[in-house]
Amino acid sequence: MTGYILDCCTLLNLHCGWGGLQNLKLIEGRFHVGATVAKEAVFIRDYDEEGKIVRRELNFSQLDKQCRLGKLKLSSQREQALMVRLASSMDDGEAEGLAMAVCRGMSFCTDDGAVYKLVATEGMQVRLVSTPEILEAWAGTDAIRLASLPKVVRRTFELARFRPHRSSPHQTWWDGLLDN
Repeated sequence: MTGYILDCCTLLNLHCGWGGLQNLKLIEGRFHVGATVAKEAVFIRDYDEEGKIVRRELNFSQLDKQCRLGKLKLSSQREQALMVRLASSMDDGEAEGLAMAVCRGMSFCTDDGAVYKLVATEGMQVRLVSTPEILEAWAGTDAIRLASLPKVVRRTFELARFRPHRSSPHQTWWDGLLDN
């Protein structure tokens, strides 16, 4: 199986930046979430009609209407065993998503530095993809999308409170867009 599995934070970062997930349709590959992430009711920050930041509830059904997200469940003993082992180091949604990505040869979308460290330390064979990388893939060479990146990055920073870690190779790129 190919495609991407999103952790909850990356999903929310993208939703805040774009004001929804509809732009995932413009990126090559299919996006999925694990069953644990899909059943979480989450809260996002958004702008109201007056430009004030407000808190809104969001559920999988609403997200799925914006972009058909595949909902994946653990399907093998290997996935279950890896998820249980990973759950001692990270939350259940990340552990489930990472276990499925490793076992199915999919990419795991996360911005959690602890996940990057664990994958490197354990030599796991999985591609990790960050919010900035997804935004870069979405923008590509399209002039309109590239021109909207500063606004998307600003929204992600203000609403999701996300900024790449200072050790991220994308931190300078991100900060440059924030300054625009």
